[in-house]
Amino acid sequence: MGKGDDFEREVARILSEWFSGGQRNDLFWRKRTRSRQMRRTKTTTQLGDIMADHPEGMPLTNVFSIELKVGYSTNKKPTKKVKLTPWDLLDSIDYVERANRIGPPNLAIIDFWEQTLRDARLVHKIPWLIFKRDYHVHVASLQRRDVAKLMDLVGPFGGNYLQLCMPSQRQMVRFYRLSEFLEWLTPDVVKILDKERTDAA
Repeated sequence: MGKGDDFEREVARILSEWFSGGQRNDLFWRKRTRSRQMRRTKTTTQLGDIMADHPEGMPLTNVFSIELKVGYSTNKKPTKKVKLTPWDLLDSIDYVERANRIGPPNLAIIDFWEQTLRDARLVHKIPWLIFKRDYHVHVASLQRRDVAKLMDLVGPFGGNYLQLCMPSQRQMVRFYRLSEFLEWLTPDVVKILDKERTDAA
């Protein structure tokens, strides 16, 4: 069983316990199929890595398209030196410096965010990337403009975060410790957003 499968199950459990107030751990589950053909469809049930396995969890997946990524090595052969995927947000500085000379490097966070954004736009949901580097904490990533909408309902975020301007589309994306982000964003706010979405449809 792969590291990605374990991570997806872990995040599904974390989100379930958060959204149910600690009462359930089975509201959400990882998507069972992610074929290219499914990615090209525009149905609201087929994009993102997390699905609601119970009606109680539907408001979250109605509002957010949640993409999950876990840290991994580019070379998994035990006989060769392991090179870690470049997760460091400071690599974005090198991206700008090198862009006109040798082309952009393969920055994992930029590729992962662009995939998250594409999928969310297809289904008209808020893009939410959750990732974890090896031996580090879970991170929640959202666009600054979407966080601003959440702040209108929740109030300002009191913890620390990083902000990065994504090079391709000049979007400001914020990075939070997932545990702190879930303490700030309440399930009741998600349900309000889901009701607004339904009323506007």
